[in-house]
Amino acid sequence: HTQLRAHPAQGAPVRAGSRAEPTEGEVLSYVDLLIENLPRLEGPDHLVDFRGSWRVWQEDAGLLEQRYEHILSRDALQVLHVLRGKPDALKEACSSWYELVLANLLFAQPTLRRTDLAGLVDGAVAEFDKTNYGTYDYILIAVMLDDPKHALDNVAAAQGHGWLLCHLADILLRAGQVE
Repeated sequence: HTQLRAHPAQGAPVRAGSRAEPTEGEVLSYVDLLIENLPRLEGPDHLVDFRGSWRVWQEDAGLLEQRYEHILSRDALQVLHVLRGKPDALKEACSSWYELVLANLLFAQPTLRRTDLAGLVDGAVAEFDKTNYGTYDYILIAVMLDDPKHALDNVAAAQGHGWLLCHLADILLRAGQVE
């Protein structure tokens, strides 16, 4: 993150004659740079490196928020809060349970184990009114909770007993996921 740490908005030395405090536009350009440099996990062999990069990236976002919150608009601060994975900001920014799951995976818990996904899904589902859920919501929930039987039941409810259900059941049977 050398590029991030050397950016003027982060407090690096500035040219003689320039203002000591950056403008909102300059701080927003740093937020842009921060987003461009969001760490990405290259594979399971790079988990330790990713965790280190993620920690530094989160520190950069926190430092930016701390130093320049008085300069930034409410919307820009909300973006920083989302990037930092703050639960209230994620909830406010998301309009559905699956958006909340994805936002948490991207910005709050990027190294969450698959075995721990159920807790995240259950928490997100609890945040939204289930009366607005459609059949496809229940299909996604069943898939994310590793519940192939309920996924198949929901596919049957949504699509009938046509080719999709037959082929999906066949694939799951061959994979040993259903009996």
